[in-house]
Amino acid sequence: MRDMSLFGPLTIIDMTIQARDLCEYLGGYGGNGLVLAVDLVNIPHNSLMRCSHAAVKEIHYNPKLKRPYHFFIGVNTSTVPAGYFPEGLFPRFILQLSTDDPERLERRDLMVGTIPGLSRGPVQRPKTPPGVSVKTISHLPFQSYLPGGNLFHVPFPIKATAGFCLFRRAFHIELTEVQLKLLDEWATVLTPVAMGMGSIAGGTRASEIATIFHDIVSESDAGKKFLARAASRGMDGPLRMREMLIAFVFAGYGAPIGIISTAHQAILKIKRDSKALVPLFKQDPEAFVIEMLRHTLGASGMNPFAVPETKSYVLGTGRKFTETVGMYGTIAIWGANADPEVFGGPSKDLSHAKEFIPGRENADRVLSFAAELRDIRQCPNMTGCEVAPRFCLGAELALKVIEDVLSLVLESMEMAGADEL
Repeated sequence: MRDMSLFGPLTIIDMTIQARDLCEYLGGYGGNGLVLAVDLVNIPHNSLMRCSHAAVKEIHYNPKLKRPYHFFIGVNTSTVPAGYFPEGLFPRFILQLSTDDPERLERRDLMVGTIPGLSRGPVQRPKTPPGVSVKTISHLPFQSYLPGGNLFHVPFPIKATAGFCLFRRAFHIELTEVQLKLLDEWATVLTPVAMGMGSIAGGTRASEIATIFHDIVSESDAGKKFLARAASRGMDGPLRMREMLIAFVFAGYGAPIGIISTAHQAILKIKRDSKALVPLFKQDPEAFVIEMLRHTLGASGMNPFAVPETKSYVLGTGRKFTETVGMYGTIAIWGANADPEVFGGPSKDLSHAKEFIPGRENADRVLSFAAELRDIRQCPNMTGCEVAPRFCLGAELALKVIEDVLSLVLESMEMAGADEL
C-alpha cells in the first residue's frame, strides 16, 4: 500500500514542502482527508497527516488543542544548546501552549494591546530601507528558489526590505543598515535549531543578537508600553519581550515558510510573467498576496500536535490505522490550501485549485494563518475569539509586510526601466 514511507525519512519541514504532492498521491483529498506519515524524523511512531481543508481546520479549530510542550517543530527543546532561547522560555513558549490555556490568551492580549502593527491599522506607504537602492533591487540575481529552501537563497536586499518593513509596521522602528544585517544573521542562526541543528557557538551568537534587539525594541514607545503593561499584570516583561521577538523573527520573518520566502517566491513568479501579473498585483495587492500565500508553504501550523482521542480510520489507500490519545499528529496547510473541495470551483476540480487566480472564490478561506482569514476578521482583535480560537497573531501584519516588499521591488524595477521586469 502507498504511504509516506515512499518519500521518507522526512523532517517536518520536508513533509511541509512536499505536502501537495503527498496529499494528492496518497489520496488525502476526499474521504477523511488523512494520509499515513511514516519515518518522520524525531517523531517516534507512524502518524496521520491531515491533508484536506476540513481535516486541517478541525485540528486548528479544536478549542482544547494541545501541543507537546517539549517538542518544538522538529526538536526536543531539552537538547537545544544554551543561548538560542532565553532561560525560562520553554517548556511554556507561547507557540506551544494549548489553545485553551489562559496564559496563552493573556500573553496574546499583552502583545495585541501594545504592538501597533498587529491590527489592520491605517494605510502606511512603504519605505525603502537604508543601504538598498533602486539599482540594487532592479539588478538582483533572482535565481530559482525552492519553497522551504534556506535563507541563503534569498538576496540580502529582499531580506533587508522585509525586515525593515516588518519592524517599521510592527513597532514603528526604522532599523539601520547594520541592524538589518544583524536581523538577517539572527534569523539564519535561529531557524535551523528548530530541526535540531544547533551548536554551542550558534547559541552564544543568538543570545548576543537577541539582547541587541531586546534593547532596540525596549527603547521604542511600543516597547515601553509593552514592558509597563506586563509589569502591571505581574508578568516577566523582559522574558515576554524576548518571547515575542523570537516568535516574530522565527515564525514571521526568517522561517523557510515566512514573510521572506513568500515575498521572494512572489517576485520570482512576477518576473516570469510580468505583463500578466504586475497589473493583477496593482489591481488588488491584498488579493494577490493572499493567493500567493495559498500557493506557497504558509505557516507550519500545529506540527506536531497531541492527538486528543483514540480513533480508528480507513485511509484513501485502503489502509487502516488507529491513532491513540497522546500520539503526535501532523497537518499540511499547503495541502489544505489546494483542496479542490474548497478551491476547485463549481466542478471541484484539482487543476482549477492549482491555478493562480487572485480574488478567486473562497480566497478568504485559506488556512495559511491556521484559521480561515474570514473567521480571523470576525474577531474583535488579534487575541482570538470563539469563531477563530487559534490563529497566527501576525496575520494582518504579514499580509501588509509582503505587500510592502512587492510594492517596493516592483516600483524599483519600473524606475530602472520596463525591460528590467
